[in-house]
Amino acid sequence: MSDGYDCLAEAEAAMKKAAATACPYDRLRWVRIAEAWQDLGRPHAQMISVAPKVPSIRSRTAEVTSVTRGHIDGS
Repeated sequence: MSDGYDCLAEAEAAMKKAAATACPYDRLRWVRIAEAWQDLGRPHAQMISVAPKVPSIRSRTAEVTSVTRGHIDGS
């Protein structure tokens, strides 16, 4: 996150706006904004990567090539 923002202060401000509003939809919107600010303020080292590990195309090609050669050579 950019150095120009205080994520904790932004989250607190959003929670104050959520508490001040009368509309349930707006309240939920401000709570979600506060959660987003809290997430942005977390240190990057503690963030968990949810991206699946996908093998590279080169390793997959080498695997298929070795299997194919085995069938061609008769081994």
